Amino acid sequence: MNAKPSLPLRQIVAYAGFMLLGLGIALLWRAYRAGPEAPISAVQFDSATVLEAGPPLAPFALTDQFGRPFTAANLAGHWTFFYFGYTSCPDVCPTTLKVLGQMLKRLPPERAAAAQIVFVSVDPKRDTPDKLGKYVDYFGRGFLGVTGDDAALQALTKPLGIHYERHEADGPTYLVDHSSNVLAVGPEGSLRMLFSPPFDSATMAANFLRVADGN
Repeated sequence: MNAKPSLPLRQIVAYAGFMLLGLGIALLWRAYRAGPEAPISAVQFDSATVLEAGPPLAPFALTDQFGRPFTAANLAGHWTFFYFGYTSCPDVCPTTLKVLGQMLKRLPPERAAAAQIVFVSVDPKRDTPDKLGKYVDYFGRGFLGVTGDDAALQALTKPLGIHYERHEADGPTYLVDHSSNVLAVGPEGSLRMLFSPPFDSATMAANFLRVADGN
């Protein structure tokens, strides 16, 4: 039996680093939006850090798999679950998107209908709208794929503390290191939940419903 090849040390270190960075997203966001005078309030659930509703996300402008603009206006009236990755990701991206699809199926129909899962590609060079569309369609209804150039991406990622790094010098099959958290934005357009791996669809659904139902 052939041994399963191990991940390169650089990739292991990078993933560990991005996971640690992700743990700080909630604190950074709370400090950013609260200001020096405002109280900071957060509650820790089983799989998520829950934040009080604050100011909406900073303006951003991306493009979805249909070639349509995707901006902060698309967040109004929906619960939006953001995940940042790329379609050539060999492991964590498809695994996480599969769990998000399973989570969506666990929600009551009215909650599922009002939720959207947005996969933000941080690899726009390879992830064309057509490729994004085919990729997210595999995971089910309710998924959108969006991307943009680095300036457009960073208008969304930077305020949220999302990090990514492309290793294009490694050739056409290069890997991209990226944060691995799932962020939930409420219908008012502000960050409300930060889910950290490992992800479990039942726990995520239960935690989300507690927040969405005001419990």
